[in-house]
Amino acid sequence: MSGRKAVLLIIVPLILVGRTGHADQRPDSKERTARTACLSGDYVKGVQLLSELFVDTLEPAFIYNQGRCFEQNRKYEDAIARFQEYLRAARKATRAERAEAQKHIDDCQELLAKEKAQASPVAPSLPVAQPQVSPQPVVPPVVTVTPSAPTHEDTSSKTPGAGLRTAGVVTASVGAASLVAGLILNLKANSLADEFDSSQEPATKSSHDSFKTTSMICYGVGAVAVVAGTILYLFGRSGRGENSDRLSLVPVLSPSEFSLGVRRRF
Repeated sequence: MSGRKAVLLIIVPLILVGRTGHADQRPDSKERTARTACLSGDYVKGVQLLSELFVDTLEPAFIYNQGRCFEQNRKYEDAIARFQEYLRAARKATRAERAEAQKHIDDCQELLAKEKAQASPVAPSLPVAQPQVSPQPVVPPVVTVTPSAPTHEDTSSKTPGAGLRTAGVVTASVGAASLVAGLILNLKANSLADEFDSSQEPATKSSHDSFKTTSMICYGVGAVAVVAGTILYLFGRSGRGENSDRLSLVPVLSPSEFSLGVRRRF
């Protein structure tokens, strides 16, 4: 008998200790711990404990409390998700309870929008002042050409009189152009003469005289230039141009004529 009492005395304290340890894991104790964690800023621990309580009891109120825990710690996106989950899970919730959950969703959305607006303010676009640059004068590039000294081969192979022939062609071309100009001016003068015959206006007569005089000058200059160009070309072709540096054209002017003379230096 004394042996049985001894066994009972040993077993009873063990059972009490076991009940005491299990009492610390009661739902009300865990809920209290979760609430304390949420209020102290440890929302991760608080939400984890509330998740365990929901799994154990399937009570939607613990999902609602998760939303409140996130909301208290400014985790508005997570809070909105928890409140929306609560509205889906709490099928037996009253109209007032559902309205309260929806109000929390609206509040979180408003606060979330304010946070995003403060995080990325839109700066007003201001026109960028362009620096005024005064235009710089355009300086044409300076090209320096250094004439190369003619080699012995170039001097010996140069055809005598080439310079005279070139000068003759140019002079004759200028003379031909002058003759054409004289022809055009003469035609214009003839046209004005016809107009003067019909109108007898002094202005027409004056224009006719100007065109006529100018055409005569062009004829004279053209004829002299063609003749001089022909002479120069013939000099160069005949081989006499080897002393072309000693030949020059001398204009002869008089009140009634214009002519060119050829002067040669020995």
